[in-house]
Amino acid sequence: MLIAGSISGDQGGIEVFPLKLNYAKHGMLFNSDATWMPETEDPGYLQAKNFVDVILNRAEQIVKPKEALQVSQIMEAIYKSSENQKSVQL
Repeated sequence: MLIAGSISGDQGGIEVFPLKLNYAKHGMLFNSDATWMPETEDPGYLQAKNFVDVILNRAEQIVKPKEALQVSQIMEAIYKSSENQKSVQL
């Protein structure tokens, strides 16, 4: 079962399942759709393959540590906002 969700702010937002980015720029609202381009049936396969290739020095990380930290901070802010019923500044 997939659960849809969204995060919105005054500069833009993100929706998941399906993934869509919304942001304001140059006085206009932009929408970006991310489309899965399957090489396998399992989207996690490419992430796992990249992980192994990075360890073996065959590839660069797809997801950089700084990006993973940002996602963790966003997730933490989501839970904090839900708990306090208030917006959280990042």
